[in-house]
Amino acid sequence: MQSIKDRFERYHFQWIENNAKQAVFPQGSEVIVNPVGTAPGFALQVDGKLVFVIPGVPSETQRMLPEGVIPILRRIFPQPVGHTLKQTIKTFGLGEGAVDKKLADVNFADLGVNVGFYPVFPENHVVLIAHADSREQAQKNLQKAQDEVTARLSDYIFSFGEQTLEEIIAEELTEKKLTIAIAESCTGGLIANRLTDVSGSSVYFERGLVTYSNEAKISMLNVPADIIEKHGAVSEETARLMAEGVRKISGTDLGLSSTGIAGPTGGTKEKPVGTVYVALADGSRTVCRHHTFRWDRKRNKLASSEVALMMLKNYLQDKA
Repeated sequence: MQSIKDRFERYHFQWIENNAKQAVFPQGSEVIVNPVGTAPGFALQVDGKLVFVIPGVPSETQRMLPEGVIPILRRIFPQPVGHTLKQTIKTFGLGEGAVDKKLADVNFADLGVNVGFYPVFPENHVVLIAHADSREQAQKNLQKAQDEVTARLSDYIFSFGEQTLEEIIAEELTEKKLTIAIAESCTGGLIANRLTDVSGSSVYFERGLVTYSNEAKISMLNVPADIIEKHGAVSEETARLMAEGVRKISGTDLGLSSTGIAGPTGGTKEKPVGTVYVALADGSRTVCRHHTFRWDRKRNKLASSEVALMMLKNYLQDKA
């Protein structure tokens, strides 16, 4: 009880008596410490079965599993039975059904591997789990399965492992000693938010501007008014000038921009809801991509930020 109260005090949370139930556990249970939250978990043997109860908050579960649950399992089952290895393959540009269809001819069971598909919009992750008597055999099986997946999905794979798109970009920008500034319209700051989610982003991220209105694009990015009048705020011409403008005024190596129609209103026959342009400028050339998405406003914004970051990643890896 006191340790829970101490944690509430440390986190500056208000203590109420109802919180005391977090210190109540079944008789005979073993408490599992929560290193990042207030509610501990517990382990209990019931009718010869081992039951674990831990909070469902992802950030807490992710810490309690390796630090609390796994050590108990290893203590109770000290003799390892085989070896299990895991590989996550992250893809973008294909729906879950399309990924499944492309891999339908692979007999993962014959390879000694289990496969799972996990949508993390707008990405789709393929998770391979290999189990064998030896680590060497598990690694061999896993590599064979990974090769099969790569052969079918190579155009859509952007990461092998747990590294996020933002982390890959951070690594590339830092390694190449490049700086970047962002000018956003339809994504409303989401691209900048994702880039700065990575610790140490101040090394490469200079600024992010949300130039939502035409006036902001004109006054802050020096996009000529006649360009917007002629081609529209949602156009390749405007996207290019936004990227070039933010790079120039920020003095960075790169400028990245987004402009589009997130919806559900604002679309036209020529430019329906979901139309987006993203552009990347480096001083010598400007690359622009056009996409049309068919989701709701929130998902259109997220997908738009993803294609912008994917374009940046490809550029940094000399794939643009």
